[in-house]
Amino acid sequence: MVHRVSSRNATGHDRSRSEPGRYEQNRARGAALQNAKGSPSTIHRPRRGPLIIGGLAVYCVVCYGTYLYISLGNTSKTSRPEIAEDVSDRYNYTARTFDKDVDTTEKLMGLGWLRRSLTRQATGHVLEVSVGTGRNIKYYDTTKCTSITLVDQSAEMIEIARSKFRGMFDLQLGRSF
Repeated sequence: MVHRVSSRNATGHDRSRSEPGRYEQNRARGAALQNAKGSPSTIHRPRRGPLIIGGLAVYCVVCYGTYLYISLGNTSKTSRPEIAEDVSDRYNYTARTFDKDVDTTEKLMGLGWLRRSLTRQATGHVLEVSVGTGRNIKYYDTTKCTSITLVDQSAEMIEIARSKFRGMFDLQLGRSF
């Protein structure tokens, strides 16, 4: 089917053509393919976006895998510094400023609420290992606890915990540190 198409160009002159337009050509191809396959067809253009993103993802995975392979392969060749089994000297050094150093971080993470809720559940004979500076002491319900034993490897940390304990509880009530 040939259509006569009339349009005006930029100067206002009439332009006529007797060949079918692109729309009619595509429509005719679609009808012919539909008759041949029994389903409507569309002109398929590969999309570049998913190909680019997929290529970048593969590239990143390969780079990360190469990094791991190289770094794990070098671990046996490098010497690791000796790690002391007794790290209490580090805590002895930071004991005086420990509470101030971790206070902001613990508040942001909501650890005060967690400390309070866990220590309020303690009953009977209580053993707290790695007590540090005694940040949990103020949350213990002493009416439920028969005894509270606080242990830490750092002598400086224990001394701070001891002073907190003595400041909060009356030693006349049978409580000792």
